[in-house]
Amino acid sequence: MLYRFNNGGDRDFNKSYQYTIKAANAGFSPAYSWLAWHYNFAKGVPQNTQLALKWYIAAVDSGQLKTAKTVANFYMKGKGVEKDFAQAAVWLTIASKAGDDHAQNKLGCMYANGVGVKQDFKLAHHWILKSHNQYNPKGIFNLAVLYDQGKVVQDGKGYAKKLYKKAKDRGLNTTTDIVDKYDRIWLDKL
Repeated sequence: MLYRFNNGGDRDFNKSYQYTIKAANAGFSPAYSWLAWHYNFAKGVPQNTQLALKWYIAAVDSGQLKTAKTVANFYMKGKGVEKDFAQAAVWLTIASKAGDDHAQNKLGCMYANGVGVKQDFKLAHHWILKSHNQYNPKGIFNLAVLYDQGKVVQDGKGYAKKLYKKAKDRGLNTTTDIVDKYDRIWLDKL
């Protein structure tokens, strides 16, 4: 694993892979997500999305709960598996409960749109608010949309305006930075 971060020299992903697979096969659980990374991004080994997913799931099973967001992305994109938004929501819930602000925002957007889950604005607000509370710019923006569209309270436009400014102040340009598919669905559907 250290070969990935060779400061000042060439990175040797092949050696990194060799050491990482030995560690993972020996049951060293921190190596599971690193091994998945090697397979996912073809670093030192041919790309293999099925093995990447297997090792990401092993990482989650070993307690690396925020890695569940990566598993969810495999299901949302159909990467090595059939697209399955309901399954993605299950994995996002694990990562969200572990405190991953990006997963919380995505899960909230899924509830707002009824993608993979039953549409539920109360749960959308719950998860997006958690993302907002961690200063996630997209979470702040999506909370603004909830208030702006009256999905949380009847007249939330004043608060929404403050949230839009807060998102912009945190570096989110609402016209160019919303590139994630679910943020676009969120913006298009509300």
